[in-house]
Amino acid sequence: MAFSPDLLTDPDPPFMVQDRFEIKADVFPLGSVLNGRLEQNHFAEDRLLFSYLQKKLDVLQQHPERHRALTTDDPQGLSHALWTALQVYKREFPQLLSGHDTEVDLKHLGLRLHWDPHEIQVTQLQDHALGTQVLDHLQQQQGVTRLLDAVSLSAQEDLVVLRQDPEGGHAEALSVCFPSGWDPREKLGVGFAGIHHPVADHQRLLKASGNMMRAIFHKGPFIRFSWGLTPSPDLNAHPEHPRTLWNPLWEAEPDLLGEKIFLRMERQTTLALPELQRGLFTIRVYVNSLSKTLTRNPELRPRLHNLLSSVKPDVLEYKGMQPLKAPILRYLESHK
Repeated sequence: MAFSPDLLTDPDPPFMVQDRFEIKADVFPLGSVLNGRLEQNHFAEDRLLFSYLQKKLDVLQQHPERHRALTTDDPQGLSHALWTALQVYKREFPQLLSGHDTEVDLKHLGLRLHWDPHEIQVTQLQDHALGTQVLDHLQQQQGVTRLLDAVSLSAQEDLVVLRQDPEGGHAEALSVCFPSGWDPREKLGVGFAGIHHPVADHQRLLKASGNMMRAIFHKGPFIRFSWGLTPSPDLNAHPEHPRTLWNPLWEAEPDLLGEKIFLRMERQTTLALPELQRGLFTIRVYVNSLSKTLTRNPELRPRLHNLLSSVKPDVLEYKGMQPLKAPILRYLESHK
């Protein structure tokens, strides 16, 4: 029987926990109640699952070099970490995945994955249009790259594997189909401090980098959120991906700003794998128009106003939000 996305919940985008914006590693224990809801899972699948997976497949087929990056001298250890991510996903969403220690059925795609540390075998259990496309793609990959793509193409989340080293740790593998304005290739082999060095007003993050890396590898799991405003509705915000740009003429039509500007939220989680000297980092991206967001959650209007008002000019510039600040603040004030 074919899987129906109706078995999943409607999308429920998160929001920032604090209403004042600061560049800091604002993490919370997974299992906390944040903004009135229990945040207990690493994965947050919903009825947009197939839409996300199709977009991910398109990205990995058209520009894999932009979105998938890995470097390792321990492919078996990396494979074990990726398989662990899939086992976590299986525990959290048994309606999507089933199986045992070395075999997982992706019921929503009609595929079976059989794992050993050297290679993953993929077979088709039933006809499924998207599943067949995913199978064809995976059969063209080899080794740990096949497993990285298999994990990525089964969930709405993007994934980064961090590996511990004498300097703290570095990004060993990334499958990031929906980056928020950054290039995954530039993060490969880079530690926490290097990953966040381009971030404006990043001094606090750099001071916390040692503690953050230790937490990623030995503590947690943790959850954090990130946000931005953008005129682009696309999930994929890679710097080389064509995107809708801010048009100053829109300021003459403030009533339309709610449809033209989008709130981009990220839900990020960590999972320590100390026995593998690795940590997992998941990123779930949500993109919704301001009008849709505020119609669904009108209580966010003053919170978003406070958040945007508190962003420093250099951070606005880094996030590409400088031309949006004044018109969006006016929009939020006038549409109460």
